[in-house]
Amino acid sequence: MKFRILQYLPNTLTWVRVGLIPVMVICIALIPKLGGLLAAVVFLIAALTDFFDGLLARSYRLTSRFGEFFDPVADKLLVAAALLLLLAVAEPPWPRWILALLAGVIIVRELAVSAMREWSAREGYSDVTAVSWIGKAKTASQLAALPILLASISLPEWRQLAHAGGALLIVAALLGLASMVVYLQSLLRAMD
Repeated sequence: MKFRILQYLPNTLTWVRVGLIPVMVICIALIPKLGGLLAAVVFLIAALTDFFDGLLARSYRLTSRFGEFFDPVADKLLVAAALLLLLAVAEPPWPRWILALLAGVIIVRELAVSAMREWSAREGYSDVTAVSWIGKAKTASQLAALPILLASISLPEWRQLAHAGGALLIVAALLGLASMVVYLQSLLRAMD
């Protein structure tokens, strides 16, 4: 019985991550003064579910085809939602178009890499688009930048916080583009 419950835990954590997205939106929409700070905490909790679902799935060999597909989708939904929230309500200390450009680059990159992975898996090249160290560094930068930027919505007096988050978001966008190029090159080499 214990193992049977455990086998559903990784996918349940992924569903929790998706369920936390509207909670972030509610925090921003309904709690004006502390909404950004609360949204940052919710984002961090959601990010932790990603860590733990992967750890459980690998440690107890609870991977599933559904989990392999849905986990990265949930990650992308979380990141896209945080970026869209920032575009809607943040007052960045730099021109707003920079935030829009970074959000666009990150979201388009996520969609492009997802499409490459899906296509490569169907064509038998799935090992070619495995996550690289650049992709992991991109994810780490995003996971650091987004809660900082969300928290800065509630803490406008901490302008340095927004600058640090912005710098990390620039790093995430650049690493994301670099990892996309690496994935594409690997895929093209494998196809030759």
